[in-house]
Amino acid sequence: MIKSLFKIALDISGKKVAIYGTDKKALLMFSVLLQNDVYVSCFITKDAANTDMNIMNKPITLFKDMEREKEQYAIVMSGQDMLQEAEKLDGDGWSVFFDYNKTSYDGDSIMIGKE
Repeated sequence: MIKSLFKIALDISGKKVAIYGTDKKALLMFSVLLQNDVYVSCFITKDAANTDMNIMNKPITLFKDMEREKEQYAIVMSGQDMLQEAEKLDGDGWSVFFDYNKTSYDGDSIMIGKE
């Protein structure tokens, strides 16, 4: 089941965090996670054209290259346009954390594991 990013608390510990995508939303998610002391291992994409680059010194990795290690990763996603993709990844056995908060990118409204 897809987990809400607001509730990740200890569910994410012991996993490598990978941010889905390489767009502006992904960069904002990186910033929010960093502010909440969540270490990000990489950004992931299905587009091989981007894998020669880094974002914030983090590699961009292809999904297919991570398939064998998917139990080690927690994928963090955001944006209502990504909900269907999140559900597909969850169904494929990935551990998916999704930001359901539509206003999370208006400022610092995401709180992670701090209750």
